[in-house]
Amino acid sequence: ARPAEKRVNVHILATNGEEGNDLGGTFGSRAMAGLVDPDVPGYMEKAAAYGLKREDFDSVQLPMKDGLCYLELHIEQGSTLDKAGEQIGIVTGIVGLQRYGITVSGESNHAGTTMMEYRKDALVGAAKLIAGFDRMAREYGNSMVATVGTISVFPGAVSVIPEQAGPLCRGRCYHGPGDSRCGNKVSADRKESAGPVRRADWKNAGRPLLKRGIFLPENAQRSDP
Repeated sequence: ARPAEKRVNVHILATNGEEGNDLGGTFGSRAMAGLVDPDVPGYMEKAAAYGLKREDFDSVQLPMKDGLCYLELHIEQGSTLDKAGEQIGIVTGIVGLQRYGITVSGESNHAGTTMMEYRKDALVGAAKLIAGFDRMAREYGNSMVATVGTISVFPGAVSVIPEQAGPLCRGRCYHGPGDSRCGNKVSADRKESAGPVRRADWKNAGRPLLKRGIFLPENAQRSDP
């Protein structure tokens, strides 16, 4: 039997502001679906900065009750499909994102007269933390990625041994159905020597990645502000 044919209208839509922003994540699609409340105190002040008016939130809404289905297409920002020689893929899950702001503390001193055996270089310790963070993601496999895209160094002078270094570590991990391996690996108590660093202070670490001892220097003291 021949499959039944049905004529339907197809709407091709492009939304903006889907990533996190001042107006909230998935902004475009939520506005289209009528899920944005512009009357929340202070919201229109933020929206005005993007050239939006109150009536825009009414005019942009679409009659979702008449829709039969919705297919969301994305351009892949990575190279996985290209490397595999594939034209299209189907998303099977959304990765969770965890961010860890870390402060590694050492001891500031003169870079020219302090011998290596007497140094407590915070930046050297932070570098080993970063290398360990990268290694953990590679050991886990392609369901996890780890990035350190920014780091601060104090006092930041060419002739002074760094007293503090603050890398911002970002990890993304995909949990398949019933798969807790990534969480278990992140939470495991692993230690990696970070050199002569006296103390590591963790800030805004809501999950146990670095608070429970991963890459914790052997002689570090924990401080959980």
